Amino acid sequence: MGKTYFEQVPLEAAIRVAAEEIAHQKEAGAQQRGWKDIAEEVIREKDPEKMIQLVDELNNALEKRQLARSSFSAAPGNPSPESA
Repeated sequence: MGKTYFEQVPLEAAIRVAAEEIAHQKEAGAQQRGWKDIAEEVIREKDPEKMIQLVDELNNALEKRQLARSSFSAAPGNPSPESA
């Protein structure tokens, strides 16, 4: 039987990613809102100034999400997204 995707992820890589996320959460001082919650708030916002702030927050959340995904997939031993 072949290995599942999760069986292919080295334990060290998973621990490193988890430690980075924990450090990031501590740095933030509070749990950050998910990008979907921010996007929904952008849609409902009527004040242009507040909307600009929310869009900046949304961009930051999406960039952090993309960075976390790319650093995890780039870890040694992880399959490339194309092969997964």
